[in-house]
Parts: sequence; C-alpha cells; structure tokens
Amino acid sequence: MQLAEAFAITPVQASYELTVYLVFAATGPLFVLPVANTYGRRPLLVIASLLAGVTNVVAAYSPSWTGILVTRVFNGVATGCLAALGPPIICDVYFLHERGFYMGLWAFFVNNGVHVAPLLGGPIAQNIGWRWCFGIPVSLLETSGL
Repeated sequence: MQLAEAFAITPVQASYELTVYLVFAATGPLFVLPVANTYGRRPLLVIASLLAGVTNVVAAYSPSWTGILVTRVFNGVATGCLAALGPPIICDVYFLHERGFYMGLWAFFVNNGVHVAPLLGGPIAQNIGWRWCFGIPVSLLETSGL
C-alpha cells in the first residue's frame, strides 16, 4: 500500500484515512443542514464545493500523515453536506413529474461511486502515485468549468 509506505505506517493505520472521511461524511450533515435551512442551500453548496476541492488539493500536497487525516475530516464534512443537499435541490429545481428520473440519476451516482472509486483509484495510485487520487477529482472539476 503506497500510502502506508510513504508515511512509514501500517496498512491498518493507512485505512484510517478512509474511515475518518466516512465518519465525518456521515455525521457532518447533521450539523450543517440546519444552517442550510436558515441561510439557504446555495451558499452552503458553494462553500462545501470549495472546501471539498481545497481539502483535496491540500491532501495531495500534504507532507505529513496528520495533515492528510485533518484534510479528510473537512473533506468528509464538505462532501457529506453535498450528498445531503442533493435531494432537496432536486425537489426545488424539478417539477413533481420529473423528480423521479432525476432523483434516480442522483441516487445511482451517489450509491455507485463507492464501487467505481477503487476500480479507478487502484490503477491511478499504482501507475502515477497516490497523490493523484486526491488531485484528479479537483482537475476534473477545474476542466468542467465548475
């Protein structure tokens, strides 16, 4: 495991990077969504998107294991917030008769990302390095114009 080798830690310790992300992605919306109900979804969507991108860049260039864990905490909160805002935004944007289709698309991509990520991340980490697993999502957002 390249991450474990890069920071001289065990593979179990390296797996904490994903664990920390998942814990905060699951619990973050509990604290963030009341803010969205008060101040609106758009500001929160913009801030969470920006935070997710910035924390990925910082993780890609992080010289320490602690730095990666801290960035994954904030990245988890940001992406958890984005995932939680998906259904309400779809309900705001689309008519009742259109919502099923777009909610299905949203659910398909959110639920299958965890299946596709290892299939893409493994070859990326093996061939060009683990840091690109954090950098490529940001570069894809940049090239898409978001």
